[in-house]
Amino acid sequence: MHCRWNYHAAQLVTSLGLTFEAVVAAAMPSPRMTADVFACFGLVGLYVGIVPVALVMSPLQAHRDAERWEHMVSPDLQRRMESLIPRR
Repeated sequence: MHCRWNYHAAQLVTSLGLTFEAVVAAAMPSPRMTADVFACFGLVGLYVGIVPVALVMSPLQAHRDAERWEHMVSPDLQRRMESLIPRR
């Protein structure tokens, strides 16, 4: 694939008034959308979007469920559950 380069002159001026000049070659062909590129974007979307949400939402939902069950357990059931837990 052949690429045409565009050359741009860049000049940096310091606070003391010194100038630095450089020529920058700035051109690059756009990547073609291949299966590999599409898979890379899919993995980035998975890692950045889905995995963090799953990691946060699962404990939050478990905590909400635990709070809900805490208020639904009768004192008798709570005593029976505590009797099954070994004491140290």
